[in-house]
Amino acid sequence: MIECEIKYELNGPIFRIIFQEGSQKYVIESKESPSATANNYIQVQCERKNRSSFRPFNALSESMKMKHSRAFSIQLDEVFKNEVSNFFNSNDKPVLQQVRFHVQDKDYLTNYHNKENDFLDAFVKAVDQGSISQNAYRNLAALQPELPRDHNISDARKKLNKKMNEKISIIILNIKDVSLMTTNQIPHINNPDIENEIYEMLQQVMGPLISELHSLTVNGIEKDMDQLKKEFFNNQTSTLNLPPSGYIKPPLLPMIPLNCY
Repeated sequence: MIECEIKYELNGPIFRIIFQEGSQKYVIESKESPSATANNYIQVQCERKNRSSFRPFNALSESMKMKHSRAFSIQLDEVFKNEVSNFFNSNDKPVLQQVRFHVQDKDYLTNYHNKENDFLDAFVKAVDQGSISQNAYRNLAALQPELPRDHNISDARKKLNKKMNEKISIIILNIKDVSLMTTNQIPHINNPDIENEIYEMLQQVMGPLISELHSLTVNGIEKDMDQLKKEFFNNQTSTLNLPPSGYIKPPLLPMIPLNCY
């Protein structure tokens, strides 16, 4: 049953539509016009129809359950940001930290504000220390949909590597399990992310060595500066002639004999 009425107040008329579904009574009102009230009623009915068309949660796949729950959590965060100013002073700096909800037989816990990054960082550590390959983890995540996707872990690893490179300009290569046997076969790497990461690591590691070797080639080597000073010191004029330009810095890799450069 639907009822339409006009309620008069000091500020003007209020146009209302009253309807009932089951034992619940609903009221839609507007001060603009009867047409505006009718449009609001139509919009509410469309939204209710869309909600009723949702499939039962247990009928969804695991990936769709995660998708719906994540979208719901994001929407809650948006509502919090929009409404928080109506209840708290901005100087109070209210922060939504966590939301917990239960749907059918599943419990969901959503952490906000960089908590997800900490969660992914923990998975990066577990994958690296456990020597879990990308394909192995992808298969594991397919069996356990609540695990983060492999591309999310890859992105988190890149961010961690970037932060480390900004603070420490040394790249450590783990060659414990790498065979040193030569081969004529060309390795096939189909993952462009891995290719770019390897290229960047080699560029940073080999760059200083190539620069040092270039200086050795161009300037040569000066082994004994004291002897050079004696040879280029003129006793008659008491002047010191500068020695020819040469390589006076210690080699980058002192474990390699100089005659092997």
